[in-house]
Amino acid sequence: MKVKKIGDIELTYNLWWTNYNQNQTVKAEAINTIDGGVVVFEQAVATTAKNISLSSMDDGWQDMATKDNLVNLVKNSIGTTTTITTTDDEVIDVRFAHERNSITVESLNNVKLSKYYLIKLELARV
Repeated sequence: MKVKKIGDIELTYNLWWTNYNQNQTVKAEAINTIDGGVVVFEQAVATTAKNISLSSMDDGWQDMATKDNLVNLVKNSIGTTTTITTTDDEVIDVRFAHERNSITVESLNNVKLSKYYLIKLELARV
């Protein structure tokens, strides 16, 4: 799954939703009983608890203007929410996960591509 837009920012190239298929939907806990048996409790995990990791990987490079816009959006987002839009046009309400280093920016070490940046974003569904 890829994301093409964050808030009002159209991405230069789509970012990969790297943990799209890794979010658990059921939480389970096993408890030992007095007589040696095991009781398993299962509970659905609320979709609001899902972490979302977005990454440039090999083909989601962002130009300088998009990188600057994303950095400013993250910097000014404490206590606010925004949206992401997937390539399937699904709009999802999110917040930047400041507790998990919400943005990482890395420049490409290539003269021809030096105006592009690799981006990693950590978000949480709200």
